[in-house]
Amino acid sequence: KSISGFISGSTAFKENEPVTTSAIVGNAADNTLVKTKSGSQYFLGEEDTSTTSGGLFGLFGSAPSSAPKPSPATPAAPAPKGPSAAEIAAERRQQAAQAAAAAAEERKQAQAAAAAERAKAAEERKQAQIEAKRIADEKRKIAAEEAAAKRELQARQRREAQEERQRQVEAQRAEREAREEERKKNAAARAKEDFSRYQMMVESDKKKLAEDKAKLFGKPKTPEAKEAPAPSQPRPTFSLFGIGGGSPGEKEEVVQAAPAPAAKPAPVAKAKVPIAPRGVATIEKWTLNSDNTISGFISGSADFKDGAPVTTSPLTGKPSSNTLVQTKSRSKYFLGEESSGSEGGGLFGGLFGGQQAAVSKPAPVEKISNDAQAARKEAQAAAAAAKKAKQEEARQAAEARKQAEIEAAAAKKAKQEEARLAAEAKKQAQIEAAEAKKAAQEEARQAAEAKKQAQIEAAAAKKAAQE
Repeated sequence: KSISGFISGSTAFKENEPVTTSAIVGNAADNTLVKTKSGSQYFLGEEDTSTTSGGLFGLFGSAPSSAPKPSPATPAAPAPKGPSAAEIAAERRQQAAQAAAAAAEERKQAQAAAAAERAKAAEERKQAQIEAKRIADEKRKIAAEEAAAKRELQARQRREAQEERQRQVEAQRAEREAREEERKKNAAARAKEDFSRYQMMVESDKKKLAEDKAKLFGKPKTPEAKEAPAPSQPRPTFSLFGIGGGSPGEKEEVVQAAPAPAAKPAPVAKAKVPIAPRGVATIEKWTLNSDNTISGFISGSADFKDGAPVTTSPLTGKPSSNTLVQTKSRSKYFLGEESSGSEGGGLFGGLFGGQQAAVSKPAPVEKISNDAQAARKEAQAAAAAAKKAKQEEARQAAEARKQAEIEAAAAKKAKQEEARLAAEAKKQAQIEAAEAKKAAQEEARQAAEAKKQAQIEAAAAKKAAQE
């Protein structure tokens, strides 16, 4: 149920403009105020009672001024006087102003609500960014702590490995030094034992040689018991290493035996005893043989040991004590004290000349030779043992050098491994630093973007407030 008619006093329509309202609340009557369901209010003037007008749009058929007027009826009672058109227009203007103010307030409130919503969203984004930053910082901190703990663990493991290698090297060095010390002690003990055995062999050889000489030549007599040598028949020259006389130009023959000479009798004190010239050997206890050779014990010779029994080649003259003689082979000797033997055969006179009962058997000579051979064998065994000990020492030294080379190679390898681990740790630190730098750059980018968004939202809120 709506109203159609010609409107006046409206800001939204022109004067006398045909309009149709929305559905009204209540009944419509002349000179009354009606209200539509949309909240609009209108004042109704006189109702159009023309039947040919067709309602509101009957205006297009005939003008209202030409419409036939009803015949005057009997005068009725006067209608109550309503508000004037000016009052109605003023009221309408006031209502329009109130509606505009309400709309403006509504728009303002809507803008304020939108600005508050945007501010809330911006604050939420800001809080989210702060929370994201806090979480990222926490993650970076945790990652940095884990990386530091990992580096510390690797460094500790490297230190422990290095200390273990150092302990092993020290233990190997100590073991090597202990082995070297033990080897030196053993070598010294073997050398001492070999020397003691050699000394014992030398003493035994000296003792045996003295015994053999005593059995072969007999004990020497004192000068008081010295007797004039009995004349002996010509006999061949005898040497411990050969039997027979020497010939002119023949070199001396010697008996090779231990250096210990037979015990000498106490010398008789003399006013002046001549000595041998420098470089000339001396023959003591000498005896002149029938072939004009000399047999005795030599000393001061570069070719024979002191106390060794020798027989010279024939002499060029007659010998005498404390004189220098020369053989036909041009060798020179200084003759010391003549032998004091009573058999008249000199040193070897009792072997072939004079009385047959005094002739010595060659068995002692063979015994001396056997003893000398045994002594040589023992000396050779001692030399072989010393050589073997020296070879063992050289082998141990070579083994020690090889062990030292192995340890040096192991130390070099450990050093290379340590350098590799250090390079790897350095590379890892560089990677972590690059990652931290990248994270810081990303954080700065996000902060700049958040700042830019906040500025945009602030500008939009400002513009909305100005509108």
